[in-house]
Amino acid sequence: MIPVSNDAQQVITNYSKGNFSLWFNKLIDLDEGENFKPTGHPAQSKERILKKYGQVAANSGNQDLLEKKHSGQDKFLSAFAGQYIPLVFTAKLKTRLITGLGQTHPTETGMVFEHNIGVPYIPASSIKGLVRFAHRLEVGLGLDESKDAFPETLIPAIFGGDSKEEKKKETYRGQVIFLDAYPETVPQLELDIMNPHYGPYYMDDRGTKAPGDWYDPVPVKFLTVAAGTVFIFRALVPKDRSDLLEAVKKAYSTALTQEGVGAKTAVGYGRFTLETNNKAVLAAVNDSELSMVEPTGAPVKETGPAFGTKEYWLDQANQLEPQHFLVDAAYQSWQNDENWKADPEIALSFQSKIKTVKSNGKPTAAKKRIDEILGQK
Repeated sequence: MIPVSNDAQQVITNYSKGNFSLWFNKLIDLDEGENFKPTGHPAQSKERILKKYGQVAANSGNQDLLEKKHSGQDKFLSAFAGQYIPLVFTAKLKTRLITGLGQTHPTETGMVFEHNIGVPYIPASSIKGLVRFAHRLEVGLGLDESKDAFPETLIPAIFGGDSKEEKKKETYRGQVIFLDAYPETVPQLELDIMNPHYGPYYMDDRGTKAPGDWYDPVPVKFLTVAAGTVFIFRALVPKDRSDLLEAVKKAYSTALTQEGVGAKTAVGYGRFTLETNNKAVLAAVNDSELSMVEPTGAPVKETGPAFGTKEYWLDQANQLEPQHFLVDAAYQSWQNDENWKADPEIALSFQSKIKTVKSNGKPTAAKKRIDEILGQK
């Protein structure tokens, strides 16, 4: 049990909506008589967690929160479009993803969930470390870190750290901004299993036991993000450092498709395939120099109306799917264009794409604004 009031216990027991990260990390039921292990048979604890995730993820409106998170990140890219080139990768998991397996948890195998939304995500710090590793391989450094400080490796400029120039050593801040990567939709979780055969051998501190085949295997179940889940990766590269752009693109591509993300990548977990980005992303970040990436890692060659023209906004609105997470950012980007933000034809194109009603039943600000432009009540 958890030492809280009876009323709180009732809420926890019937926890079917809310933040799954909160339940998983703070409210999971423990058995005092079993050394505070999760209540019930150990082999069934992961099944119960998986079932609870399905209940909470389906009923808590996480998809709306996730779309707002994507919209917020796109607005962040837009806000820095004057000084940075936005870099966007849409990638689909080819194999299952394991993230946060080693985190402390009563079930002995953890998982990283976004603190506010409660869905699995990939922290920017992890992405930065992985892309750095991939870049080091690309420039031929391998595991030798002795040359990381030399500016010709681009490591100090991209990732920060010490830079050694003409016998003078200085510390630099990385110029590339890495953002957290979120799934496009609330992902499905799946159980996987590892089956250690030599438990007594690994736990023998005195070295008296051999790794014999006569030991009983002990199956350990753990949570994974299902293959087929689409994640969106974002970064910002300084416009005045064009030499960094291709290096970052290549390192991202290598990291996602060859090296893998998360745990157990050596046995194939965490591999992605790069998807082709659609033109609507251009509107979302309000920058004609957005750098998108094809599955080969080559930039997408965009053709169409010039950015900031009426034809451009009409074209971008037509590219959007109704209530897609990019719609809000694209709408805001259009409204920041003083020349066309009150144009009725563009407003009509956005009318069928925006979210019109809030969760409380009241009309959204976007609907009110478009109705105002079109003279509708």
